Amino acid sequence: MIGNRSLRILVVEDDIMVALDAAEILQDAGYNVIGVADDVEDALRVHAVRPPDLALVDLHLVSGYAGVSVAATLKARGIACLFVTGAEPGTDAEAFALGCLVKPFTARSLAEAVGVAEDVLDGRPPRQPPCNMRLYHTRAMPRPDEAAAPPPP
Repeated sequence: MIGNRSLRILVVEDDIMVALDAAEILQDAGYNVIGVADDVEDALRVHAVRPPDLALVDLHLVSGYAGVSVAATLKARGIACLFVTGAEPGTDAEAFALGCLVKPFTARSLAEAVGVAEDVLDGRPPRQPPCNMRLYHTRAMPRPDEAAAPPPP
């Protein structure tokens, strides 16, 4: 077990088999998967009940939502995102996520990618990402309420 049981993870994926597989892999690695959603409305319903610390977001959702817009919505609510998708997004998407894990993933690469995101969120130098992951940010992006706050004296 490598995960932090207190890290709450939401999986946003429209392919139910991929979503359930990812959830099982992460639970087996010691992470706390709080829900699976297939669009922004489902993600916000989970958020209302139990806000996640990290959302794994597919970029191409069948519901017509782009994963980038889901990530932007979640980021506005202070939730860090990691894209998990078949094709890495353009640089315009980097503002909304810590990084991107490219599918197909293995159990090991998924758990390692979440471990890298966990390092960033905890303020630690991130460990080496798996070969199919690109890390966009090595420090946690500020929450919306923190971004406006002046630095301490």
